[in-house]
Amino acid sequence: MYDDQHRLTKSFYTQCMGSPYVLIVEDDHDLRRMIESLLTKVGYVVESTPHADFAFQRCRDNPPTVIITDLMMPGVDGASLLRRLQRWFGDDLAPVIIISASQARGQLGKEFGARVLPKPFRMADLLQIVQEAFQESLGESVDAAQHTQSEN
Repeated sequence: MYDDQHRLTKSFYTQCMGSPYVLIVEDDHDLRRMIESLLTKVGYVVESTPHADFAFQRCRDNPPTVIITDLMMPGVDGASLLRRLQRWFGDDLAPVIIISASQARGQLGKEFGARVLPKPFRMADLLQIVQEAFQESLGESVDAAQHTQSEN
């Protein structure tokens, strides 16, 4: 069972297993919900969690197409999560988007070849970066009409 801490949207098990999806790892409940809502609204399948350990398990079980992670989280932090994922997946690690106010975000972005979005950020900027990451991951052009809507 999934509770409010580990949310799956769009009937994850019926629509997503083996399909492209975004994994969000963010301990701020409100921000996690805003990102999840935005990405779901424009057609992405999304899974979210505030816990890096759970995120690592999900990545091993069903690798995401794109990973969005904070760095500063209680317990296992985002940098530790990314290092574990790098060891596990090597060059097959999905594109990563780091969203963080941490001063280390730039250095870690370089270390993991990740896109970096400093907090606070505009949701339109995040959406653009997610679209770019999907294009990179899928090796093809994402249908812009399917994944583009104006931010209200």
